[in-house]
Amino acid sequence: MRSLRNLAIACAAMIGVMQPLHAREAIEHVPGKAWKHPHAALSIPATLAELPRVSGISYTDDYLDIGFTFLKGSDEITLYVYRNTNGAVPIWFAQAQDMIEARDQYARPQLAGPVEAIKPAGSRTASGLKAIYQPGADSSYASTGLVLFATGEWYVKLRASSDTLSVEQLSALLDRAVSELAVPKGAAAGPSAMPIEDCKTQLAYSDSTQNAPKDPAANLLGGLMAKMTSEKASAAGKGAGEDAPALQWCRDSRVRPGLAAYRHPDNDDYYLLAVGDNGNALSVGPDAAAAVLAAENKRDMGERYSVTLIQAAKNSTLPAQDGFPSPRRAFEILNRESFTTSVSTWGDSGTLQIGKDLLE
Repeated sequence: MRSLRNLAIACAAMIGVMQPLHAREAIEHVPGKAWKHPHAALSIPATLAELPRVSGISYTDDYLDIGFTFLKGSDEITLYVYRNTNGAVPIWFAQAQDMIEARDQYARPQLAGPVEAIKPAGSRTASGLKAIYQPGADSSYASTGLVLFATGEWYVKLRASSDTLSVEQLSALLDRAVSELAVPKGAAAGPSAMPIEDCKTQLAYSDSTQNAPKDPAANLLGGLMAKMTSEKASAAGKGAGEDAPALQWCRDSRVRPGLAAYRHPDNDDYYLLAVGDNGNALSVGPDAAAAVLAAENKRDMGERYSVTLIQAAKNSTLPAQDGFPSPRRAFEILNRESFTTSVSTWGDSGTLQIGKDLLE
């Protein structure tokens, strides 16, 4: 315990202000020429399904979350590419569906048919998912739809809408767009994908958990473990090819549109709270760092659950809780509390930052 506490104090010199969210920045691209992703995620063509590329935006540093729009008349496709740091295709597909269904401009859209499993270009398995929607009668849109699949360390999402194309025509437009994308050779496409279903039972958690007693050593060790966990998960993701068995997920609960908790069916003390539809999530489960310290020091540290924000380039821990926090409570913690540690999961730096109140 003393050595870990001394390590925490030694790291105090590294304390810095947590970096603000990256502002959107336009991506410079030459009309008529493909835009090459700097990390070989995907080559963005000048046209997609005969729709010319008109704009590009980076939502994070280092192009870890980008979007390009292709537009011709009222026919529009937006192509998103973002880093795969958590979850699986079915989770982020369900999140994208949730956002479509909640948008007023589509006036309560209805699925035009069952969600379809698709084979991205070069894939042997149906590792992607597609949904086509019929907008409501009050919408100016005739059709809208979605495709999502994984390639290597990246998720690829296509959103399409049109004022004039029928649902059948929009479906064909998306199929053509997917077939034209130049997926890097050798990139793992992932296992077969299936749409998310609701879990048969809901986890037993609480809306009224409180911050657990402060423990600098547990917080610091938690940050270090988050780095190691991320590295292992990244390595596993690179090796999870098309022949790998599909990991099953179910939706445990939905707080509101774009905010839902997912878990493996046999988990009873862990969930992933997806925030929005571009890969940001809260990982909520037993505090592994506290368990290690408790075992080493042979003392009862009480019940502690960790809450960690997973983003494209870093994992940030929030104050541990004295019980299993509900998704609603976890999101409240994200909005009200300061991070205790933040560890880089992208690049070679492996930078660990600690919050200014960690040792107080």
